[in-house]
Amino acid sequence: MPCPAGSTCSNFGVNDRDIPTSRSYESDGQVGTNRNWSTGQARLTVEPSHRIILTPHAARRLCVNVLFVHQNFPGQYRHVASALADDPANQVLAIGEAGHLGRLRHPRVRELGYPSPEPAGAATHHYLRSFEAAIRRGQQVVRVADELRRTGFRPDLVCCHPAWGEGLYLRDVWPDAILLYFFEFFYHARGHDSDFDPEFPLSRDGALRTRTRNAVHLLSLNAADWGISPTHWQHQSMPPEYRDRISVIFDGVDTAAVSPSAGARLDVGNGITLDATAEVITFVNRNLEPYRGY
Repeated sequence: MPCPAGSTCSNFGVNDRDIPTSRSYESDGQVGTNRNWSTGQARLTVEPSHRIILTPHAARRLCVNVLFVHQNFPGQYRHVASALADDPANQVLAIGEAGHLGRLRHPRVRELGYPSPEPAGAATHHYLRSFEAAIRRGQQVVRVADELRRTGFRPDLVCCHPAWGEGLYLRDVWPDAILLYFFEFFYHARGHDSDFDPEFPLSRDGALRTRTRNAVHLLSLNAADWGISPTHWQHQSMPPEYRDRISVIFDGVDTAAVSPSAGARLDVGNGITLDATAEVITFVNRNLEPYRGY
């Protein structure tokens, strides 16, 4: 059955299958099969091509309840959160650190903030400070989520960037929700973001600390139903046993804002003017440092 009359449910994609009313995982583990999760109101399907389809429950007027969790919301979720909220049939909420909210400015996205968590204690072992900070942040998120649950909100889908600890305990708040996590990176002492520059060799202590930093990622990988990574390189950084549950989906480019223009001209000073025929190499980063290739 399609979505009820008056509802436009063009979210990540739509199909016409009825939705079971209990959460389930359906897969025979073979290449070429769909992976499906169901809640009382929605079904998430990951096709063999890694296209992700969110289908509303056929029998409900409110098609999908979606919660976004990101300490720096909207972060990577700016466009998908807006697209889902544009459909009045959907209910879209977001949890983030209070000081970072208010930038999306979408009238149908309700944002809920938590205070910036206390940092790890000075007496904490230095391997564990980032882990303790993540746990503190995860606890802050749980406090907001528990209040939200008490109001009766039940998300069908939770989209979370778990790197800072926000996704650690969401399964404990909403055990039946579909958890779709954004897995950006998994740390390695060799061959990735550490020990790549002979000028800055990694010590034994640094290598052990790097391994320990993955504790948050491993707990999040275990909690999620499915994951997303924006590039194949980031995907292959994940442990092999989790890769088949992570889709590679490029962040995308807003071509309405960024696209070639035959009439483009830029005066950069010193008598230099660039136009559409110029070959230009650009380097854009928030910091100029060896870590970012500078």
